[in-house]
Amino acid sequence: MARSFDVYGDWMNHNGKVVLLDGIKHKIKCNAYMARYPREEQVISVFAEPVNKRAKSYQEQRAILKDDFAVDVLDSDIEVQAEILSQLS
Repeated sequence: MARSFDVYGDWMNHNGKVVLLDGIKHKIKCNAYMARYPREEQVISVFAEPVNKRAKSYQEQRAILKDDFAVDVLDSDIEVQAEILSQLS
């Protein structure tokens, strides 16, 4: 989910960096754009996408979920966000 760029814009400093979540390496992908609804403002979305989709740990998670997945960082629990930020600093 997209959030206000004014509040979460610092995530752009971590675009492309790699973090470890549940034993799987993820790359941080940030996207900033202008939202038009409900009001026009610049927003940001931040995802953690798996780096190696052929890894055994990723394939095990994929088998459980029955789908490819990426973690929506800004829509995750605060503990997940804190874990990611601690790895990035």
